Amino acid sequence: MFRIGSYVMYGKRGVCRVEDIGEFFKESMGDGREYYKLSPIFVKGDQVYIPVENHVFMREVINSETAKKYLEEVSEIQADTFTCRQQTRLADHYKEMMDTYDINVLLSLIKGIYVKQYQASRRNKKLCQIDQRYLKSAEDITYGEFAIALESTPEKIKDFVKDQVICQMQG
Repeated sequence: MFRIGSYVMYGKRGVCRVEDIGEFFKESMGDGREYYKLSPIFVKGDQVYIPVENHVFMREVINSETAKKYLEEVSEIQADTFTCRQQTRLADHYKEMMDTYDINVLLSLIKGIYVKQYQASRRNKKLCQIDQRYLKSAEDITYGEFAIALESTPEKIKDFVKDQVICQMQG
């Protein structure tokens, strides 16, 4: 069970703060279950109520030491540059990666799309919508968690990772 005030990763919503725990829906639902009241950190004005015994991915946010370790080793993570003309296969591939909620896998996805983005820009092209959508989703989840762990901003984390990837491609 998570504590009030703690930060958690909740599914595809990303970092949330546990605001309260209780039986919020006694009258309307009458199920007598306890719920977490979550506030997504990077989506203002949103609140989520999740049963304490929910089955959606949820874990505590990594600590600063772990976040620093991932960022120090970002150049060692293999970029996933999966390409496919069938957009549904590409989307399925990215969805599978996202559903792992594994930071290494998400960084691999991000790095792979950065590589594709770099290569496309050199040919005066743009990324396809599937690449753009999954890149944004993976960045939001991953960089949000790093930002909370390191008391930084998602933008600064993004700049750091992107610089590492570009230096690696040019070096």
